[in-house]
Amino acid sequence: MIDYILANGRAVSRAIVSILSILALLIIKASAQSGTGLTGQYYDTSNFTSLMTTRTDAGVNFNWGTTIPSGTTITNADSFSVIWTGQIEPEFTENYTFFVTADDSATLWINDQIICHRSYFQTGNTPIIGQIRLQAGKRVNLRLEYIERTSTASVRLEWQSSSRARELVPAVRLYPARIAKAGGSLLKEHWGSITGSLISSLTTHSNYPNRPGGREFVTSFECLARDWADNYGTRVTGFIVPPVSGSYTFALSGDDTAELWLSTDATTANGSLIASVASASAFRQWDFSPATQQSAPRTLVQGQRYYVELLHKEGTGTDHWSVGWKKPGESAFSVIPGSALVQAGLTRTQPAQAAVFDTIARDHPRLYATGESFSRLRGLWQSSTPSTAKTWATTIIAQADAIIPTNSVTYPMNVDSARVVMNNMYKLGLAWQLTGDSKYPERAWIELNAVGAFADWFPNSREFLVTSECTHGFAIAYDWMYAYWTQPRRDTIRTGLINKGLNAGLSAYKNNFWALRSN
Repeated sequence: MIDYILANGRAVSRAIVSILSILALLIIKASAQSGTGLTGQYYDTSNFTSLMTTRTDAGVNFNWGTTIPSGTTITNADSFSVIWTGQIEPEFTENYTFFVTADDSATLWINDQIICHRSYFQTGNTPIIGQIRLQAGKRVNLRLEYIERTSTASVRLEWQSSSRARELVPAVRLYPARIAKAGGSLLKEHWGSITGSLISSLTTHSNYPNRPGGREFVTSFECLARDWADNYGTRVTGFIVPPVSGSYTFALSGDDTAELWLSTDATTANGSLIASVASASAFRQWDFSPATQQSAPRTLVQGQRYYVELLHKEGTGTDHWSVGWKKPGESAFSVIPGSALVQAGLTRTQPAQAAVFDTIARDHPRLYATGESFSRLRGLWQSSTPSTAKTWATTIIAQADAIIPTNSVTYPMNVDSARVVMNNMYKLGLAWQLTGDSKYPERAWIELNAVGAFADWFPNSREFLVTSECTHGFAIAYDWMYAYWTQPRRDTIRTGLINKGLNAGLSAYKNNFWALRSN
């Protein structure tokens, strides 16, 4: 053997190096995949209040019997609860079946989806079972809620797939930290009646930033509609959550001007301007002015939140904005999708009570939709390309046409007739937004004028739904067709809303209305 090695030293050396390289790769891979378990939070009640102990559990496989969970400061062997959170990383791309055997109740989420749930008491070894398809090497969120109510306590988490026999989920596949699920949207706010095309015209306006004309969510980092208004400004806020770690390049297009700010973390304090458009580009034109439109490469970490903010100012003429990126390994820009976006949430300071109405969107329409939303729907309806939205819009218009020859509801109303009022206002208002045909608001006015003159919208002591449905319908009619109404008509609709709807509700609340006492 020694003679062979001496004679073939070079070949043997190469073989040893290859073996060592493979071993190193296996060690690195095993290290990268090695988890430590889940974060366990132990509560002294059966409803996840009074947190007593937080620790990392290597897995979920406990049989406490009638004793207090060891290593915790829980005070009662009954009526406690536990939440385990973290991430799970599968080895194979295939369907995984999860088994939760619990005494008593349990709920399991995988990848932010409920997989299995049981709320009633349970003894014995009957598991609750759920299945989900997972991707090899891709970590997803896991959350397991457990409730012990009385008698013995136990809980066990297992999995199974076509490549893996049923077993306890091992610690090496579990990680104690979880990432916030991308919410799929960003908050878009706009301010109308601001002339000029400079960003400073928006940011120095008296209504900015607390009193926008309208608010809604965008499900990709792009405007909802193009060429929908003049003399307005836009702000879009939220977080970007990268799908993979690596180098990202961002790009911005817009008309007239736009700025893109990105933070190094989830705070606004560390944000900086990374791209801008000083003069109008074409829609999704990423290379109009690469020096300013495109950012320098930014290294981002998978799953972390990065605060992002877009400012856009439109003067007159065409208008649009889009934000794209090149992910690691990509050569072309694409619009950032909703799967990588998270809403900013309730992070803003609550205003003083006297100023709370300043937070209401100032432009009409503002209930459920804005002018930009309706402009987008109008474009889809007018397009020659078939779409679900086009089909729905066409159906609504046909239903609105069918309402026009019908008579208005009569007094006294019941729940069914009140719902006719509400549904009519939705259909007629949407048909007018799509077509601009005056026949729809004129038919709506016949109903609004008649119902507004009724003695009340509260015919007896139990049917308060009549009041709520009418109030709902009047609100939609006032808002969605606001631009059509003359001021006297607006006053009539608003008077009905206040006197027959809101005041009636306030009176019921103050007089301990029976529904307020119901379970």
